[in-house]
Amino acid sequence: MIKLNAGKMIYIWAVLALIGCSDKKIAEKINLADIPEQMIEEFRMIDTRMGMKNWKLEAVKASIYEGKAYIELEKPVMFFYEENEETSVISGNKGSVDQNTKIIRLNENVVVDSSKEALKLKTEELFYDTESKRIYSDEAVEIIRQGGITKGVGFESDSGFNRILIKDNETTIRN
Repeated sequence: MIKLNAGKMIYIWAVLALIGCSDKKIAEKINLADIPEQMIEEFRMIDTRMGMKNWKLEAVKASIYEGKAYIELEKPVMFFYEENEETSVISGNKGSVDQNTKIIRLNENVVVDSSKEALKLKTEELFYDTESKRIYSDEAVEIIRQGGITKGVGFESDSGFNRILIKDNETTIRN
């Protein structure tokens, strides 16, 4: 006699229900474009020039979709380097890599920690253009430094956070 636990019973009922549906009904209920063609756990992408690491992008999971020109990222973290020394780290809850433009997007609770420039930046969305090495956002930003806090809407910077342009800004100086 075969014994079935609750999990196996649910699985059998689900299979029987799917068999009873026509392929057309299943296709109507499930948009195949929303199902990843490939999923990568512990995703890692590294950019180097002349043997020196420029940046590294890691994510808990990456999803690649057929017919879409981007890779979706879960919990992405981006590391920037100068002369193979880590200078800053950017993290977010979600992100994507546009495979055509090579622009990396991090969004939802984005935080930049720059040890080199001793700053922390917070925003909801941030882009890194791998071709121009430019970091930018059109969202509200908050930059915290030892001397004060600068808030604005939109910013632009080089990848080393040496030159930062904050649009529509307001600065609070701490004593």
